[in-house]
Amino acid sequence: MSVSLAAKTGLAIALLGGVIEYHAAPDPVTQTEFLERLATRVERASAVTPDTRASVTRVVERALAVPGRDARHEPRRQVAIVRLESALRAIPDRN
Repeated sequence: MSVSLAAKTGLAIALLGGVIEYHAAPDPVTQTEFLERLATRVERASAVTPDTRASVTRVVERALAVPGRDARHEPRRQVAIVRLESALRAIPDRN
């Protein structure tokens, strides 16, 4: 199944906006919700461009490097990170 250029562009734009949202989010709930939404989008993608993969990988690395700020949301945050890592391994690259 081929992914249209519009779909690839839309996912890339959403991810770029999301990266900015994640880094700017002062609230741990907002960061956790962002990671969950991103995981859902990546899991649904049939393929990702190399740039999109690199962006998502940077988000995952940043999330792993910075400890969660609220213990109540940490389990959800960790599950979202695992979902992102699994989805990236499962989805092929598209050029």
